[in-house]
Amino acid sequence: MPEFHALIEHIRVEKDKPPFPSLARAIGLLPPEDWPSDEDCGIPTRAAPQQTLVHCDEIGPGWLYVYADNPPSDPTRLPYLLNDAFGRWRKQNPRVTVRGALPIVAGGNTVAMHVWFDRDAN
Repeated sequence: MPEFHALIEHIRVEKDKPPFPSLARAIGLLPPEDWPSDEDCGIPTRAAPQQTLVHCDEIGPGWLYVYADNPPSDPTRLPYLLNDAFGRWRKQNPRVTVRGALPIVAGGNTVAMHVWFDRDAN
C-alpha cells in the first residue's frame, strides 16, 4: 500500500511537467520541433541535453519489443517515454489488438516492454 501512495504522489507532482523528447525508429514517430528538451524544462544538466531514442521493434510475428537506447538522466521518466513511443506505434498500427504485455522493471522503473498482439485481417 505505501508503494501505491508513493506512486499517486509522484503522479501528482510530475503530471504538469513536460515530457523529455523521445524518438522512435518507426516512420512518422519523430517528436514535433517544439517538443521541450531538458533545457526547456528548467532541469539542470551537466552536459548538453541528450535525447532518448526509443525503439519499437517487431522481433517476431505478433511480438513487439519497446526499449530505449540510452536512458534519460532521470530514470523515473523512462516509463513515460516508453508509453509515449508505444502509443505512437499504436496510432501507426490501428488494426492491432494487444493480447498481452510484459514490463521489464529495474530499480522500480519500467525499462522495456514486450507486447504481443494480433493484426486484424480487415
